[in-house]
Amino acid sequence: MIGRHRIAGVDFSGARNAGKLIWIASGVVADNALRLETCFPATELPGSGADRELALPALVKFLSRETESVVGLDFPFGLPAPLVREKSWEDFIAAFPGNHASADAFRESCITAANGRELKRRTDVETKTPFSAYNLRLYRQTHAGIRNILHPLITQDLARAIPTQPPANGKPVLAEACPASLLKAENLYPSYKGPSAEAAGARESILKGLISRNLMQRPAPALRGILLENKGGDALDAVIAAIIAIRARNDPTSLRARDSLEAIETRVFC
Repeated sequence: MIGRHRIAGVDFSGARNAGKLIWIASGVVADNALRLETCFPATELPGSGADRELALPALVKFLSRETESVVGLDFPFGLPAPLVREKSWEDFIAAFPGNHASADAFRESCITAANGRELKRRTDVETKTPFSAYNLRLYRQTHAGIRNILHPLITQDLARAIPTQPPANGKPVLAEACPASLLKAENLYPSYKGPSAEAAGARESILKGLISRNLMQRPAPALRGILLENKGGDALDAVIAAIIAIRARNDPTSLRARDSLEAIETRVFC
Protein backbone atom coordinates (compact mmCIF):
# COMPACT_ATOMS: atom_id res chain seq x y z
CA MET A 1 0.00 0.00 0.00
CA ILE A 2 1.20 3.51 -0.84
CA GLY A 3 0.65 5.70 2.21
CA ARG A 4 -0.80 8.75 0.51
CA HIS A 5 -4.24 10.29 0.77
CA ARG A 6 -4.10 12.82 -2.07
CA ILE A 7 -5.48 11.42 -5.33
CA ALA A 8 -5.75 12.72 -8.90
CA GLY A 9 -6.95 11.36 -12.22
CA VAL A 10 -6.26 12.61 -15.74
CA ASP A 11 -8.34 11.89 -18.82
CA PHE A 12 -5.68 12.45 -21.44
CA SER A 13 -5.66 13.50 -25.11
CA GLY A 14 -2.99 13.93 -27.76
CA ALA A 15 -5.24 15.93 -30.10
CA ARG A 16 -4.31 19.37 -31.38
CA ASN A 17 -6.93 20.94 -29.09
CA ALA A 18 -5.85 18.75 -26.17
CA GLY A 19 -6.36 21.52 -23.63
CA LYS A 20 -10.11 21.29 -24.10
CA LEU A 21 -10.18 17.50 -24.03
CA ILE A 22 -7.85 16.75 -21.12
CA TRP A 23 -9.70 16.75 -17.80
CA ILE A 24 -8.24 16.57 -14.31
CA ALA A 25 -10.00 15.33 -11.18
CA SER A 26 -8.49 15.53 -7.73
CA GLY A 27 -9.48 14.80 -4.17
CA VAL A 28 -8.64 12.67 -1.17
CA VAL A 29 -9.22 9.14 0.03
CA ALA A 30 -12.07 9.07 2.56
CA ASP A 31 -13.36 5.76 3.93
CA ASN A 32 -11.43 4.09 1.12
CA ALA A 33 -13.44 5.99 -1.51
CA LEU A 34 -12.76 9.11 -3.57
CA ARG A 35 -13.91 12.38 -2.07
CA LEU A 36 -13.86 14.58 -5.16
CA GLU A 37 -12.70 18.15 -4.59
CA THR A 38 -12.10 19.55 -8.09
CA CYS A 39 -12.67 18.60 -11.73
CA PHE A 40 -11.61 20.90 -14.56
CA PRO A 41 -10.20 20.95 -18.11
CA ALA A 42 -6.50 21.46 -18.75
CA THR A 43 -7.22 24.90 -20.22
CA GLU A 44 -7.62 26.09 -16.62
CA LEU A 45 -4.06 25.18 -15.66
CA PRO A 46 -1.62 28.12 -15.32
CA GLY A 47 0.05 28.89 -18.65
CA SER A 48 -2.20 26.46 -20.50
CA GLY A 49 -4.57 26.85 -23.42
CA ALA A 50 -6.57 24.85 -25.92
CA ASP A 51 -3.52 24.15 -28.09
CA ARG A 52 -1.59 20.96 -27.35
CA GLU A 53 1.73 22.82 -27.29
CA LEU A 54 0.50 24.87 -24.35
CA ALA A 55 -1.61 22.29 -22.52
CA LEU A 56 0.89 19.45 -22.28
CA PRO A 57 3.76 21.43 -20.64
CA ALA A 58 1.20 22.94 -18.27
CA LEU A 59 0.04 19.44 -17.34
CA VAL A 60 3.64 18.35 -16.70
CA LYS A 61 4.08 21.29 -14.32
CA PHE A 62 0.84 20.44 -12.55
CA LEU A 63 1.79 16.80 -12.12
CA SER A 64 5.31 17.61 -10.91
CA ARG A 65 3.77 19.65 -8.09
CA GLU A 66 1.40 16.87 -6.98
CA THR A 67 4.17 15.63 -4.72
CA GLU A 68 1.84 13.92 -2.23
CA SER A 69 -0.51 12.37 -4.77
CA VAL A 70 -1.09 9.08 -6.52
CA VAL A 71 -2.20 9.98 -10.06
CA GLY A 72 -4.04 7.82 -12.58
CA LEU A 73 -3.31 8.68 -16.23
CA ASP A 74 -5.31 7.05 -19.02
CA PHE A 75 -2.72 6.46 -21.71
CA PRO A 76 -0.38 3.51 -22.27
CA PHE A 77 2.91 3.78 -20.37
CA GLY A 78 4.62 1.22 -22.57
CA LEU A 79 4.60 -1.04 -25.62
CA PRO A 80 4.56 -4.81 -26.14
CA ALA A 81 7.98 -6.24 -25.30
CA PRO A 82 8.77 -7.34 -28.90
CA LEU A 83 8.65 -3.67 -29.93
CA VAL A 84 11.01 -2.42 -27.21
CA ARG A 85 14.71 -2.37 -28.06
CA GLU A 86 15.91 -0.89 -24.79
CA LYS A 87 16.92 -3.04 -21.80
CA SER A 88 14.79 -1.20 -19.23
CA TRP A 89 11.57 0.81 -19.12
CA GLU A 90 13.49 3.90 -18.03
CA ASP A 91 15.76 3.57 -21.06
CA PHE A 92 12.69 3.13 -23.28
CA ILE A 93 11.20 6.36 -21.93
CA ALA A 94 14.49 8.23 -22.31
CA ALA A 95 14.93 7.11 -25.93
CA PHE A 96 11.31 7.54 -27.00
CA PRO A 97 11.41 11.11 -28.42
CA GLY A 98 14.50 10.31 -30.45
CA ASN A 99 13.03 7.07 -31.73
CA HIS A 100 9.60 8.50 -32.60
CA ALA A 101 9.67 12.11 -33.74
CA SER A 102 5.98 12.23 -34.65
CA ALA A 103 2.82 10.30 -33.85
CA ASP A 104 2.50 9.05 -37.44
CA ALA A 105 6.12 7.90 -37.46
CA PHE A 106 5.50 6.13 -34.15
CA ARG A 107 2.52 4.18 -35.49
CA GLU A 108 4.32 3.28 -38.70
CA SER A 109 7.36 2.07 -36.77
CA CYS A 110 5.21 -0.15 -34.55
CA ILE A 111 3.20 -1.58 -37.46
CA THR A 112 6.40 -2.35 -39.37
CA ALA A 113 8.12 -3.98 -36.39
CA ALA A 114 5.01 -6.07 -35.69
CA ASN A 115 4.69 -7.23 -39.33
CA GLY A 116 1.39 -5.40 -39.75
CA ARG A 117 -0.19 -6.73 -36.57
CA GLU A 118 -1.56 -4.80 -33.61
CA LEU A 119 0.13 -6.48 -30.68
CA LYS A 120 -1.07 -6.05 -27.13
CA ARG A 121 0.87 -6.17 -23.91
CA ARG A 122 0.15 -8.98 -21.47
CA THR A 123 -1.45 -6.45 -19.14
CA ASP A 124 -3.80 -5.30 -21.94
CA VAL A 125 -5.04 -8.86 -22.32
CA GLU A 126 -5.42 -9.31 -18.57
CA THR A 127 -7.39 -6.09 -18.06
CA LYS A 128 -9.28 -6.23 -21.37
CA THR A 129 -8.23 -2.79 -22.58
CA PRO A 130 -10.04 -1.85 -25.79
CA PHE A 131 -7.05 -1.23 -28.08
CA SER A 132 -3.41 -1.89 -28.80
CA ALA A 133 -1.19 1.03 -27.73
CA TYR A 134 -0.65 1.95 -31.40
CA ASN A 135 -4.18 1.31 -32.63
CA LEU A 136 -5.48 3.96 -35.05
CA ARG A 137 -7.77 5.35 -32.32
CA LEU A 138 -5.10 5.47 -29.64
CA TYR A 139 -1.64 6.00 -31.14
CA ARG A 140 -1.65 9.81 -30.93
CA GLN A 141 -2.61 9.59 -27.27
CA THR A 142 0.13 7.03 -26.58
CA HIS A 143 2.76 9.06 -28.42
CA ALA A 144 1.90 12.34 -26.71
CA GLY A 145 1.56 10.71 -23.30
CA ILE A 146 4.95 9.02 -23.38
CA ARG A 147 6.83 11.74 -25.27
CA ASN A 148 5.37 14.87 -23.68
CA ILE A 149 4.32 13.71 -20.21
CA LEU A 150 6.28 10.67 -19.04
CA HIS A 151 9.57 11.61 -20.72
CA PRO A 152 10.09 14.93 -18.90
CA LEU A 153 8.72 13.63 -15.59
CA ILE A 154 10.74 10.41 -15.54
CA THR A 155 14.02 11.55 -17.11
CA GLN A 156 14.17 14.57 -14.78
CA ASP A 157 13.19 12.36 -11.80
CA LEU A 158 10.17 14.53 -11.07
CA ALA A 159 7.82 11.56 -10.62
CA ARG A 160 7.80 7.79 -10.19
CA ALA A 161 5.71 5.32 -12.20
CA ILE A 162 4.47 2.10 -10.60
CA PRO A 163 5.08 -0.80 -10.69
CA THR A 164 8.31 -0.26 -12.64
CA GLN A 165 9.70 2.29 -10.17
CA PRO A 166 9.45 2.42 -6.37
CA PRO A 167 7.66 5.45 -4.88
CA ALA A 168 9.85 8.19 -3.44
CA ASN A 169 9.08 10.87 -0.89
CA GLY A 170 8.27 14.25 -2.41
CA LYS A 171 7.49 12.86 -5.86
CA PRO A 172 4.07 12.08 -7.37
CA VAL A 173 3.31 8.42 -8.03
CA LEU A 174 1.95 7.76 -11.53
CA ALA A 175 -0.22 4.77 -12.46
CA GLU A 176 -1.54 3.80 -15.90
CA ALA A 177 -5.33 3.76 -15.67
CA CYS A 178 -7.98 2.39 -18.01
CA PRO A 179 -11.46 3.75 -17.18
CA ALA A 180 -13.10 1.48 -19.77
CA SER A 181 -11.65 -1.61 -18.09
CA LEU A 182 -12.96 -0.54 -14.68
CA LEU A 183 -16.42 0.14 -16.07
CA LYS A 184 -16.48 -3.25 -17.78
CA ALA A 185 -15.35 -5.00 -14.59
CA GLU A 186 -18.06 -3.22 -12.60
CA ASN A 187 -20.74 -3.87 -15.25
CA LEU A 188 -21.15 -0.12 -15.73
CA TYR A 189 -20.39 0.27 -19.42
CA PRO A 190 -23.27 1.87 -21.33
CA SER A 191 -22.66 4.32 -24.19
CA TYR A 192 -22.10 7.51 -22.20
CA LYS A 193 -20.20 9.84 -24.53
CA GLY A 194 -22.19 12.35 -26.57
CA PRO A 195 -24.88 15.05 -26.42
CA SER A 196 -27.93 12.78 -26.57
CA ALA A 197 -30.37 12.38 -23.70
CA GLU A 198 -29.50 8.68 -23.62
CA ALA A 199 -25.79 9.45 -23.15
CA ALA A 200 -26.58 11.95 -20.40
CA GLY A 201 -28.71 9.35 -18.67
CA ALA A 202 -25.88 6.84 -18.97
CA ARG A 203 -23.44 9.26 -17.32
CA GLU A 204 -25.87 9.65 -14.44
CA SER A 205 -26.24 5.89 -14.18
CA ILE A 206 -22.46 5.42 -14.07
CA LEU A 207 -22.10 8.10 -11.39
CA LYS A 208 -24.78 6.48 -9.26
CA GLY A 209 -23.10 3.12 -9.74
CA LEU A 210 -19.71 4.42 -8.62
CA ILE A 211 -21.30 5.88 -5.50
CA SER A 212 -23.37 2.79 -4.67
CA ARG A 213 -20.24 0.62 -4.96
CA ASN A 214 -18.43 2.93 -2.52
CA LEU A 215 -15.84 3.82 -5.13
CA MET A 216 -16.55 7.51 -4.61
CA GLN A 217 -18.53 9.63 -2.22
CA ARG A 218 -21.49 11.66 -3.42
CA PRO A 219 -19.99 14.78 -5.03
CA ALA A 220 -21.08 18.33 -4.28
CA PRO A 221 -23.93 19.56 -6.54
CA ALA A 222 -21.64 21.77 -8.62
CA LEU A 223 -19.22 18.90 -9.26
CA ARG A 224 -22.07 16.54 -10.03
CA GLY A 225 -23.28 19.01 -12.63
CA ILE A 226 -19.84 19.13 -14.27
CA LEU A 227 -19.64 15.34 -14.48
CA LEU A 228 -23.09 14.98 -16.02
CA GLU A 229 -22.99 18.00 -18.34
CA ASN A 230 -19.58 17.30 -19.91
CA LYS A 231 -20.81 15.72 -23.14
CA GLY A 232 -17.57 13.99 -24.09
CA GLY A 233 -17.51 12.06 -20.83
CA ASP A 234 -13.98 13.35 -20.22
CA ALA A 235 -14.76 14.76 -16.77
CA LEU A 236 -16.29 11.47 -15.71
CA ASP A 237 -13.32 9.54 -17.12
CA ALA A 238 -10.95 11.73 -15.08
CA VAL A 239 -12.88 10.79 -11.95
CA ILE A 240 -12.68 7.10 -12.86
CA ALA A 241 -8.92 7.48 -13.40
CA ALA A 242 -8.71 8.93 -9.88
CA ILE A 243 -10.68 5.97 -8.50
CA ILE A 244 -8.22 3.66 -10.24
CA ALA A 245 -5.38 5.59 -8.58
CA ILE A 246 -6.91 4.65 -5.21
CA ARG A 247 -6.97 1.00 -6.28
CA ALA A 248 -3.33 1.22 -7.33
CA ARG A 249 -2.52 2.87 -3.99
CA ASN A 250 -4.17 -0.01 -2.12
CA ASP A 251 -2.68 -2.80 -4.24
CA PRO A 252 0.25 -4.42 -2.39
CA THR A 253 1.64 -5.73 -5.70
CA SER A 254 1.89 -2.24 -7.20
CA LEU A 255 5.27 -1.50 -5.61
CA ARG A 256 7.26 -3.91 -7.76
CA ALA A 257 6.98 -5.39 -11.25
CA ARG A 258 5.89 -9.02 -11.11
CA ASP A 259 8.56 -10.19 -13.53
CA SER A 260 10.91 -9.07 -16.29
CA LEU A 261 8.07 -8.79 -18.81
CA GLU A 262 6.09 -6.38 -16.65
CA ALA A 263 9.28 -4.45 -15.92
CA ILE A 264 9.39 -3.60 -19.63
CA GLU A 265 5.69 -3.46 -20.57
CA THR A 266 4.44 -1.90 -17.29
CA ARG A 267 0.95 -2.54 -15.93
CA VAL A 268 -2.58 -1.25 -16.46
CA PHE A 269 -4.53 -0.61 -13.25
CA CYS A 270 -8.31 -0.76 -13.30
